[in-house]
Amino acid sequence: TFELADVYGAAEDYVGAFHTRYGFPDGVMFNSKWIPTGTSPKNITVVREAVDKARARMRMERLDLLQMYWWDYEKANYVEMAQNAQTLVSPQNAASSTLSGVSVTGFDRRHVKELVDNGIK
Repeated sequence: TFELADVYGAAEDYVGAFHTRYGFPDGVMFNSKWIPTGTSPKNITVVREAVDKARARMRMERLDLLQMYWWDYEKANYVEMAQNAQTLVSPQNAASSTLSGVSVTGFDRRHVKELVDNGIK
């Protein structure tokens, strides 16, 4: 498993170049950490754009895992962001999904519970 991020410089681009040249061995996973900024809504379009950006940089049809990081809980749109990301991996979208899984990183217990209470699995 490799963890990358939109803020780790060219890391995703290096993975993409490797992928193009050598392919990926079976069983290798690539996770991208998304660190959204600002207080704008994290609607499905914004979340999809983040996934597509990582996929394009890594030259993958489907991103294995999107890890969402949040640092300012006074900006409560992280619930909306997580709900929209989960929509991308729902069973109804499985055949055409560009995302296999969603997780959070850097969330404390109280805010993980809030996500679960709002239907995030």
